[in-house]
Amino acid sequence: MSYFTALLVPSGRQWTSREAGLRGAESLDDLVDTVRGEVDSLTGLVVLEREDEWFALVRVDGEDDARVFVSDLPAARASSFAAVFADPELWSDAGSLRAAGLVPGGLDESYSSGFDDGYEETPVADEDAPKVTEVPWAGDLSLLEDLGVGGESLKAIVEADADDPARALTELGERVGFLDLLEQLR
Repeated sequence: MSYFTALLVPSGRQWTSREAGLRGAESLDDLVDTVRGEVDSLTGLVVLEREDEWFALVRVDGEDDARVFVSDLPAARASSFAAVFADPELWSDAGSLRAAGLVPGGLDESYSSGFDDGYEETPVADEDAPKVTEVPWAGDLSLLEDLGVGGESLKAIVEADADDPARALTELGERVGFLDLLEQLR
């Protein structure tokens, strides 16, 4: 399996690509610095993909903090790009915090009926607790919102195509408008 990297830049309704040394990034800051050094416009979108395993989008808008989305955080953290995804502060939104390695153990253990009747109680998740899915995506769901893909759509696409992240990335590329360029670069 191989890696694919690309730096995409929106230009009106079209997208262009830029040559950039993305594979040598030793941290998210290094990756962002590389993008800022290559992008004339205010926005750059990095696409990182491990064939048949995961993809990541890193969006750099001017001097703002980078925004990141990963289709499978544990797989990305086990890749040669692990240092880019090391900062746990990035992962406030995640499909499965447990699967992403950010929450030890299981569901909130604070449930109890308050009765000791000698029977073992069946655990019930707190209704206010975040719902845990088995798809270990993580990151900023609003990453592509201004480009036509809202957070719920991004989440739905990634969860529907969890077994085929390339298909999910293709659908995102089609909706945002960079699919033709992405296919040329691959």
